[in-house]
Amino acid sequence: MPRLLRPITDSLIRSSSKNSRVFARFAHTVPELNATTTSGIPGLFSSKNIEQNWFNYQTYLVNSLNELTKDTGAENKTFYEIAKMTSQNPDLRALNYISSQAYNNYFFYYSVAPAKIDEAAPKEEFYVAPNSSETKFVDISTEFVNAPSKDYQVTSKIIDTFGSVTSFRELLINQATSIFGNGYVWLVYNPRDGQVYVVNTYNSGVPFGNSYAEAVESVEDAENETIYGKISNEARELLAEDKAKKNGIIPGLIPLLNINMWQNAWVDDYGVAGKRKYVENVWNTLRWDIIEARLNAVTKRGQTTEV
Repeated sequence: MPRLLRPITDSLIRSSSKNSRVFARFAHTVPELNATTTSGIPGLFSSKNIEQNWFNYQTYLVNSLNELTKDTGAENKTFYEIAKMTSQNPDLRALNYISSQAYNNYFFYYSVAPAKIDEAAPKEEFYVAPNSSETKFVDISTEFVNAPSKDYQVTSKIIDTFGSVTSFRELLINQATSIFGNGYVWLVYNPRDGQVYVVNTYNSGVPFGNSYAEAVESVEDAENETIYGKISNEARELLAEDKAKKNGIIPGLIPLLNINMWQNAWVDDYGVAGKRKYVENVWNTLRWDIIEARLNAVTKRGQTTEV
């Protein structure tokens, strides 16, 4: 493993150019999205929001990452690989922060697209687990748009774990809006038991390193079981397993989707009281084909995708 020992400095932060979006001589660049600075993401973000929180911020992260990894052997590593390989070294905390945030931000913006004018999700049996005895969090007749296809593997996993797509949607929204401060809510897949879970991470935390232990603790300490339900019990088991491991890592969790809950990501477009509306609009713009592809990459090919 290459040594990455160069810390972030104030001069590096000051030298990050808002106008330069790609350092051609380095491997890390700002990836292209469907959104543009002229259209934003209709139904979710204004063009001003995309300019600030994607183009400008991701440019800063990429430029910083290129400077930090120059001549270290990690120039050709992905955001994901660098975040994972630095998660256990306190001396590399600054690099881990930059690489994790570059990964998280990219993962989120890559997963959304302009909202579609769609009919409400049909009230079909596939939205509820057959013969399920699980307590439902919400009325399964709730209508919403942009449901995942009933033919998707991820839909089956969601129903197996949460009882219905409707219950999962409400849990995801509630857990996202419960974040105070900055962070992300994630749907992750655990190859060891074949189930999916919803977890929160904070600041630049990722669900495949040390930060996951912190996420589990936040769920374990939650008093409102009507929001967390089954997830709280599963999280306790994972936390116990985590504490039993000397390196403190929960290995093998695969991110499927995340929602950016950093306040700057939504407050300008939605206002201080608009957090739930923002998360509902994220649901409406999720690209389930991409989420399904991430799960298939693991279950069918044994691979983990960068986004």
